[in-house]
Amino acid sequence: MIVFAVQDIIKDPPFTKLDMVSCRNVLIYFDAELQKKVIPLFHYSLKPGGILFLGSSETIGDHAGMFSVVDRKWKIFKARGALAIPAAPFEKRTTAPPERGAGPEPPPALMKSQEVSMVESAGKTIMDHYAPLL
Repeated sequence: MIVFAVQDIIKDPPFTKLDMVSCRNVLIYFDAELQKKVIPLFHYSLKPGGILFLGSSETIGDHAGMFSVVDRKWKIFKARGALAIPAAPFEKRTTAPPERGAGPEPPPALMKSQEVSMVESAGKTIMDHYAPLL
């Protein structure tokens, strides 16, 4: 079973007992301190032996003890053992988020509607492809 969900990996509690976490080209937008806090959360989220799939420019950094390398080129790692719940992973953000570009941000209501339409669009695509024709 595959579950698609909108989740803020910085603020929301992690899903747990996952077989795979694919986080491609997200960590490159985080500073080093935040990356060091997110990788243990990914490990905590995975079942022992679960797979972490990172982007080509991303790394597990100082957390090599948590993962074994499955494929170095494709940045695929396997979770080793189980860890305790990470302690207070996000007490305080120390750096400002990256600039989004010139111009004002869209109103929150518009941003929320874009998120919903992305989720609805993904759901429709999956249903069109995998649901039996009636």
